[in-house]
Amino acid sequence: MKKFIHKLNFPSKRMVFIWVAVLLVSGAVLIPVMGTFIGSYAYPDNAFLLTYTKLHDYIAKLGALGVERYVITKYSFDVLWPLIYVVFLNVMINYLRQYVKMKSYLNLLAAVAFVFDMLENLYFGSYLANHGSEFIGYIGIVCYYVKWVAIVVLVCVLIYKFIIYFKLEKNPNEGPKEVK
Repeated sequence: MKKFIHKLNFPSKRMVFIWVAVLLVSGAVLIPVMGTFIGSYAYPDNAFLLTYTKLHDYIAKLGALGVERYVITKYSFDVLWPLIYVVFLNVMINYLRQYVKMKSYLNLLAAVAFVFDMLENLYFGSYLANHGSEFIGYIGIVCYYVKWVAIVVLVCVLIYKFIIYFKLEKNPNEGPKEVK
């Protein structure tokens, strides 16, 4: 286990390619499986700017069986996917940290995205399974937005840092210009 954790903290290019492949393959497999299982590809996880009204529109579109299956996915498929993307994000952060100065809180931001994704699953699953109160629905939506803000910020930072990394690879004499 220590060796695996060490490889995650100091990943090689090979490890980066493996996790890119894992992310792409799992996304290509899990998303269609979820859509087929639920019976529709229109479900709240695919929404952009989710609101309480849109949540109810999805519930109406899915129907009773679709909602039941969606709740099952919240506690099965939608637990596996966040694990995959949070490890992917941490591998990318740790790989770049070896070559480019980066803030140490970025790994924590990936953990925040994971925690709020799990909370979103919990609240949406509870809300839909028990026809919960509006408050539970709104808390789920807040978790949804915190998760997506954390992911978008991380992806933007990673893109920026990869640009710096590729510039350094072309001209290694420049060195990192940012302060840790």
